[in-house]
Amino acid sequence: MLSEVLATIHARGWFDTSRVYAKNIYLSQGASLSMVLTRHGRPDTFVKFSDLVDLEIEAERCAAAARAYPDHAPHFVGYARSGVLNLLVTRAVDFAAVTVDVLGSAQDAPAVREGLIRFFQRARSLGSPKQEPQPRPWWRSVHDFYREHPLRDLAEPALDELGPLLCRLPSIPQHGDLVMNNLGICDDRQLVVFDWEDFGAVALPGLDLFTLEYSFGQAADWARAHGRAGDLSHAFDPTALQEALGLDPDAYSRLRLPCALVFRYLKRNYGPDIQARLEEVIQTLGSGKRP
Repeated sequence: MLSEVLATIHARGWFDTSRVYAKNIYLSQGASLSMVLTRHGRPDTFVKFSDLVDLEIEAERCAAAARAYPDHAPHFVGYARSGVLNLLVTRAVDFAAVTVDVLGSAQDAPAVREGLIRFFQRARSLGSPKQEPQPRPWWRSVHDFYREHPLRDLAEPALDELGPLLCRLPSIPQHGDLVMNNLGICDDRQLVVFDWEDFGAVALPGLDLFTLEYSFGQAADWARAHGRAGDLSHAFDPTALQEALGLDPDAYSRLRLPCALVFRYLKRNYGPDIQARLEEVIQTLGSGKRP
């Protein structure tokens, strides 16, 4: 299969395999593989491929994200199918992962903070000022998901309240999984965002801010538990991000529980540990507490 992948991207002019290069293949928990092709020690091309799952929708979302966030998303190269094999290709990015150490760094933390502010400013500019008179299809899908869910009694009133609220909010396509694991810092101190497979699946303003807040909160908890507590506000300033997104604190406060419910919906195919943690957050928010 690997030789077919390499032949496909070479034939389409996406990467010249006739010249010297190196490749690194990464396993995943799903039914796809990822590969980074390097030249002269620098990442050049990223390839995700599978003969078991269809990557076409994910490729469309990656392409849309690259158009929407040209300063944050990897450049989309193309999608190809060869029999049962299909693959999506982007330009690879040379980056350092955003970790607790990065968040505590006097040099790196401000770059993360400013990059996130620019990301949310860009998100705000992408918003459509008008919503449909009725809740959008993704809202109905989330609502249907909770009809038979153990959290139904908590979820349905919150989602029923969200429906009319959406009609007064801008429609902003969300990344859908904006967490620390999907952030990186490049050599030029620019923030890069990865894993756009859920981009646009929902358009709930504040969802990406909520997932980021949840992720940074987990990082802070981990740092404290390991005696490495630091001031993460140098990298994550929720007030500044709310302002960048154009959400006042009251509006965002009302959206936090719906955001948690939508995030759990997007993670419906993930492992039980992740689902259990998110359901605990939902129950905490439903009780009126902060997680």
